Amino acid sequence: MSEAPLTISQLSENASVAVPESNMSEAPLTISQLSENASVAVTESNKNLLRIPLHPSFRGFVAGVVNADYKQRAFFEVHRDGEIIASATFKGQGNRVNMKSVMNNREHWSFGPFDFDATLYVAISNQPHGGTYRPSKMVGPLTIEKKPEEDYPMKFYKSTVFSDDAAGDNSHDDCTFVVLEYK
Repeated sequence: MSEAPLTISQLSENASVAVPESNMSEAPLTISQLSENASVAVTESNKNLLRIPLHPSFRGFVAGVVNADYKQRAFFEVHRDGEIIASATFKGQGNRVNMKSVMNNREHWSFGPFDFDATLYVAISNQPHGGTYRPSKMVGPLTIEKKPEEDYPMKFYKSTVFSDDAAGDNSHDDCTFVVLEYK
């Protein structure tokens, strides 16, 4: 296993990712540091939604950023005990553009705090010029847990999903979908 800094393309080739509090510095993580922690899913089909657990008593928000010529769409559902309790679709196109909800044109969706376990499932797709939406290659979620510290007692989870729309640039940042939970 190489100890070189991990790139996004390497991330998509590996089986596990998470960032423990001790690794939250500016230094790049190594593959071995990442592989010791939580799992990562890589899928090329929107039939396989990526799963992000939501923690009880945390509130948070969901947002996305687009960096692509193709239109990008992020669809998510929140489940409780196998039932859908919320869903939304965000779209965007352009260079470093915030995605917007198709329902209310907001750049985020807020939630919580829930007093129960919930799970957010996300699927990202893209639309080539004049074409129909097709699944994007998704990598993630990459989840960071920040535990309380004496001088900074806030606790949060940040989960990120990256996608590549297969436009040939192999960029893995065509759509970046983020879930931030805090307490």
